[in-house]
Amino acid sequence: MNDLLGGRDRFVVWAAWMALLGGVAGAQAMPANGVIPQPPPTAPMGEWTDGPGRFRVELDTDGAKLRGLDYKASPAGAARRDAQVQAKGSGSALGRVGAAMGASHDEQGAAAEKDLPVVVFFNGNAMTVYGAEALYQRMARMGAEVVVYDYRGYGFSEGRADVAAFRQDGLAIFDKVTREYPGRRVVVYGFSMGTAIAAYVAAERKIGGLVLAAAFASAEEELPVFARRMGLPAEEIAGLTPDDEAKTAFDEVSMVREAGKRNAGAPLLMLHGRDDQTVPVAQGREVFQASPVKQKQFVELPGAGHSQTVFVEGAFRALGAFLAGK
Repeated sequence: MNDLLGGRDRFVVWAAWMALLGGVAGAQAMPANGVIPQPPPTAPMGEWTDGPGRFRVELDTDGAKLRGLDYKASPAGAARRDAQVQAKGSGSALGRVGAAMGASHDEQGAAAEKDLPVVVFFNGNAMTVYGAEALYQRMARMGAEVVVYDYRGYGFSEGRADVAAFRQDGLAIFDKVTREYPGRRVVVYGFSMGTAIAAYVAAERKIGGLVLAAAFASAEEELPVFARRMGLPAEEIAGLTPDDEAKTAFDEVSMVREAGKRNAGAPLLMLHGRDDQTVPVAQGREVFQASPVKQKQFVELPGAGHSQTVFVEGAFRALGAFLAGK
């Protein structure tokens, strides 16, 4: 779960673990907040601005003010999506509006926009909106609107970083997006730690699709792997176990199973780097197998490590097909 972390940042996360565990011999219970770098990554508020193709979004939640950005689908991406919809003929929404009804250009544009999906993205544990803008822009160029918020205590957002609160904030973000974009297909997309938030939202809400990149199966399976990546000695790793909150927050097998029951018709796309040493691909496959949905795909990305999972071309190709309904 050490997304985009270099050696120094891995030490910061390791030090945070030791602080949370009390730094004493025999400490064993790993809290959910152990995955949060200390201090959490921040961003200069002066950079939280509207710009070409994006605008600021804000949400007051219990004990925090969340800030993020909404990236509009680019004209090129929207045009490609329009062409795909029009090619389906009169059976498509745009075809019915544009052909059968002879709608105006503006009306066709509105219909086309309504056909475009909205992606609610949940970052990894070391990411901020400010630091990963290129990722969101790339998705917007594919013809999707992308909404992303910094976690509380991260980036542009206020509040104290807390995994349990991230989960509730995820629901609040999703609810806000569905209110603001009624009738639109809303896809929930999470990367690494963000997959736990995305899976939780999918288990609690009706969604239009779920994308999980570098998903881990459970805290029990990931903890020893993460600890080894952080450089903890084997004797300390052997004594570590996640606490109850961590078990609940990161039990993606159970959450994806519940999400499939609630959203039987919503497709699932899973992306995982074949060379991921932080979250082994076997964990992602375990999550995939747990999902009861019929429309699902697992894409193993050759040569991709953990931090590259959402950035390689294979991931974008798979996501583009998923968003286009292929």
